[in-house]
Amino acid sequence: MFPIVVRRPRLGRLLVVVLATLCAGVAGARPDYDRVPDLIQTVTTDPSYKVRVSAALVLGKLKDKRAVPALKKVLASDGHYAVRATAAQSLGQIGDKGAIPALEKAQSDSHDFVRARAKSALQALTASAPPKPEPVTVAVKSGRERFYVGVGGIGDKSKRAGPDMVKRMREFVVRELESTPEVTLRLDGTGRGRKLKGFTIEGSITELKKTASRNYVEISCEVSYVVGVYPSRSIIMMTTGGATIQTPKGQFRTTQEPGLRVSALEEAVRGAHQNLLAFLKKQ
Repeated sequence: MFPIVVRRPRLGRLLVVVLATLCAGVAGARPDYDRVPDLIQTVTTDPSYKVRVSAALVLGKLKDKRAVPALKKVLASDGHYAVRATAAQSLGQIGDKGAIPALEKAQSDSHDFVRARAKSALQALTASAPPKPEPVTVAVKSGRERFYVGVGGIGDKSKRAGPDMVKRMREFVVRELESTPEVTLRLDGTGRGRKLKGFTIEGSITELKKTASRNYVEISCEVSYVVGVYPSRSIIMMTTGGATIQTPKGQFRTTQEPGLRVSALEEAVRGAHQNLLAFLKKQ
């Protein structure tokens, strides 16, 4: 009997869905309803880092200075790097120069993505005018390309995957992108290419585990994508993909585990890629 692949689409829910819901609360049928206090409460207390990211994104879009103290607190102390990075980005969007000390301190954050967002926010607060993204000139083959996607850092948040699995994830991410006709990974240095919308992806293995039930051994993997605008890398979406490889317990051998881990990772990346494509089609 061959191993069974179980996709976990529920893990692939796009944060833009949550973001759309929150925005609907802002632009709903009650224009007099003040959503900011609820968003501040959410960004500082919600147990889901994905919801906190979404709340921080909306606060940045609203540009309400009442959110600055909460965002500075989140930037300094939230346990998830994506929330801290989004808080830094939103502080830059709000434009309150009182956030400069917090952003300067965040440049010593343990995660390079947070440091990069803090640097961009500082530049936005200290510049005479906010920088505008430049069109991305890309090399094309089929003429069907609509987007440039640059693959950034790939990491291991699970602390169980190891360098080889991180390398394989990068390979799988690149392969899925290269097999998508609407996407190109190649910039054009000749000046003769087409100008397309540009995005960046940073990814991570967030879960990798083996469990055993009465009849089966399961290898589960979850990955996350942080999608930003090229070249600023400002976060616009986060998504995940997950998969479980299931094999009969009586047939399982420990020598099979490395291959099953890779298979679970491959399927998880495919799930995240499908969510990425759904997002790109709306752009």
